[in-house]
Amino acid sequence: MVILKQSTLNANLGYSDMLMLDTKVNLLCSFDALGIKISKKLLKGELVSKLILLFDENPFFIINRLSKEEQDILTHLVACKQDECVKIPISEQPNNLQKHHLVATFVLNGEWKLYMPDSI
Repeated sequence: MVILKQSTLNANLGYSDMLMLDTKVNLLCSFDALGIKISKKLLKGELVSKLILLFDENPFFIINRLSKEEQDILTHLVACKQDECVKIPISEQPNNLQKHHLVATFVLNGEWKLYMPDSI
């Protein structure tokens, strides 16, 4: 999950940037949530490369594993302008949009503000 320090998203932020901003542990959790077994011995850069390849070759592999509610949020985010977001209540666990690095999150007043980079 990528947490923003400011409430705006860098327009140039790409999927690979989103992955590199997260920890190796969270990247491994993303693979686990997708049901993909992967070696924990791989370097962070190797994990990033594998997730990029998966997303580039078959983005619906990830999207089809989102809940209906998450798919609705994704649909809304696709229609948003660059500086617009979707606000949802903070949860104890990140949702799959966050786990799979499809959004960046800004925390404000008990809410998550979800932003999706244009590159996604």
